[in-house]
Amino acid sequence: MLLVLRVAAVIHALAFFLQPVLAGMFPSGQDSAISTHGANATVLTTICLGLTVLAFLAWR
Repeated sequence: MLLVLRVAAVIHALAFFLQPVLAGMFPSGQDSAISTHGANATVLTTICLGLTVLAFLAWR
């Protein structure tokens, strides 16, 4: 259980740090970055909810 929680936390951190990079790519003229930024936000939110459930289960 803790291994899954750690892996999910690392993926969450990577997606979290990718968000400002994708946001910064849009003003430089890459229009596809805005859709990628939105998709990453969805992934980030989903992982966050999953981390909440996993943390609760690991705590119990």
